[in-house]
Amino acid sequence: MRFSRRKMVMFNVVIALAATVMGQGAVSGNAVFDFIERNDLTGLQRLLDRNRGLANLKNAGVSPLHRAVALNRIDVMKLLMKYGADPKSRISMGIQ
Repeated sequence: MRFSRRKMVMFNVVIALAATVMGQGAVSGNAVFDFIERNDLTGLQRLLDRNRGLANLKNAGVSPLHRAVALNRIDVMKLLMKYGADPKSRISMGIQ
């Protein structure tokens, strides 16, 4: 089944909002996401300094950048992008 680009964008927005409403439920258990939740730029930067690949790590199909966008954490978004977070990354639900 194929969806239009507009429907996929809307789907990603709904998923990001659901992650926000659920708080730590869908995206916790990961230090990167914990630092984003707390808006702890220093801790997040230290973690990313040790492993840049964490900027694109997904937890429950949500990337750190998705979570930062959902929480409107502009400084976190900038930091994640500096460390290579992919702004074109999509939320994945295990369905192709």
